[in-house]
Amino acid sequence: MSRRERLSRPGVRSQGSRKTQTGRRFPRIPGYSGGVKFDSEFVVRRAPAEVAEILASDATVTQLFPDTEIVSSRNGERETRTRISALGAETTVRFVFRGADDGGLRFEKICDGRVWRSLEGAIRLLPVNDATTRVQIAMEGTTRALVPEFTIRAPMKDQLQQMTRALRERLERH
Repeated sequence: MSRRERLSRPGVRSQGSRKTQTGRRFPRIPGYSGGVKFDSEFVVRRAPAEVAEILASDATVTQLFPDTEIVSSRNGERETRTRISALGAETTVRFVFRGADDGGLRFEKICDGRVWRSLEGAIRLLPVNDATTRVQIAMEGTTRALVPEFTIRAPMKDQLQQMTRALRERLERH
């Protein structure tokens, strides 16, 4: 069966390139109904256990975003507060970080409803071999109806790049 025949069947969609196969690389976040998705990945020369240990530290969580502090830590959850400039205004955003089964982190924004209805993400650790780990970062969310996707896409891409850069530096130098 040719590719065209497979794609013309009802319910079958193109899988796209590896870069666009977000659904395959990152599991769906429950309750997510659409909106915006962002992802990034890199490989670091450290064993997954070492990377998980570094990710578990408070210092790593606070370095993911500039001007971040942990405001509470209980029952395996850390709540952070970050001062940012978004859509032309200074504001404070809050996130909750939780450990994941693979040694990574799951996080979600505590949404005030001004821009985001929901924003969740994950840092996943995938072993390449005994001494190398692939680190995947994914975020997805939905904005309020009056906030068009194109107004938030560029700032979120920048934020993901900054987060990826900070995490990579932390894992490589620690």
